[in-house]
Amino acid sequence: MFISTTTIRFALALLFCGLIGEARATALNVVQSDQAVIMLADGAYFGGDARVLAVGSKIELYPAARSVFGCRGMRAVCYQVGRLFRSESSSLENMTSRALAIARAVQEFARDEGTLGDVSAYIAGFPSSNSGGPQVWSIAISAAAVDVVKLRSTQSQFSPALDDPDVVEAIRTGQFSRQPEHFGFRALDLQRRAAVTIPGWNDGRPAHVVGGFAEAAIVTRDSITVKILKRWPDVIGKEIIP
Repeated sequence: MFISTTTIRFALALLFCGLIGEARATALNVVQSDQAVIMLADGAYFGGDARVLAVGSKIELYPAARSVFGCRGMRAVCYQVGRLFRSESSSLENMTSRALAIARAVQEFARDEGTLGDVSAYIAGFPSSNSGGPQVWSIAISAAAVDVVKLRSTQSQFSPALDDPDVVEAIRTGQFSRQPEHFGFRALDLQRRAAVTIPGWNDGRPAHVVGGFAEAAIVTRDSITVKILKRWPDVIGKEIIP
């Protein structure tokens, strides 16, 4: 399916006219094993002052492609990237073959508007060939460049950064994929408790950037399961207080 720059410009222009264009998604994690891939995210979207602007899922499901999509960065840009991948979601192979073109088209408009910032997204799932394990593809979009990379089969990603020995060991031994709810919540809860500094955000002051709810999407060859692991009592218009 051909996606014109005009179509992307029109859709993004509508989004940037409202508050959705101001909100940012922060936490997004992916964990791989031989038999599954797990995507973890919180449900809070933040303004530049680290206050919660909105609550909603950052993970999209593409059942026909046996895949999920998640994105962190400017919500308007993430929304449009997800929307364009959805139009290509007949298979994981189809989405990944179009990933670079989609990223470049979105970058062009958002860069011209000065509203891009850095956006990181993942497509995770199983190819239609029924051979091999899961795949995770990383899509990075900034004003300067775009990058689409297939992660190594042993590679997992955490943002904000996480270096918890129990989580690291659970990934190494495969225990994480056998108990995704337990270790998924542990990872997100630890990220929630840690104040982080994001360049160009909140006047350089550390802030807590995981809130709303903890969500896990577990993709196997035969199913996609989504679970809310925890709901936190965060308030729209307020900063996160763990």
